This record gives sequence, structure tokens and C-alpha cells, in this order.
Amino acid sequence: MGLLRLIAIAVLAYIVMRLARRLLQAGAPRRDPRLDARAPEGADLVRDPACGVHVPRDSAIPARAGGEALWFCSERCREAYARGERASR
Repeated sequence: MGLLRLIAIAVLAYIVMRLARRLLQAGAPRRDPRLDARAPEGADLVRDPACGVHVPRDSAIPARAGGEALWFCSERCREAYARGERASR
């Protein structure tokens, strides 16, 4: 009986640990996997004003606002910025 109780406690502890990890990760912002690629060394990085992600200028989506040049990581962020929203990842 003692061995079964030990196994049951171990399984329960494992389940609780997995649930806790999932809850902690649920609050973390999701990133676009395409943006996880490393930029080539020496690449000129620009910051997306909508979501704050840094992207290589070569692959960024350009736009102009009030005479200022802006670069975005995606069309979604550019549209969110145009609407005055903060894009979420």
C-alpha cells in the first residue's frame, strides 16, 4: 500500500508542476516564430514602434508618418500603428 501511495503522490506532483508551468507561460506574450531568426552580424536593426520588436532594416516594412520614416516587423503591426493601437505579440 505504501508504494502505491508514493506513486500516486509522484504522479499528482507531476501534474501540478505541468499545470503551474502552463499557467506561467500563458501570461507570456506570443512571438512570431519568423522573428526568432538571428539577424546577420552587422545588420542594421530598427525597432517596430507598434510592438517593440527589433528587425533587420532589410526585411522591415517601411512607412512614413508625419514626415518620419518608420519600420515595422509585419503588416499587422503597421496597421495597428495606423489605427493608434499597440500591437501585441
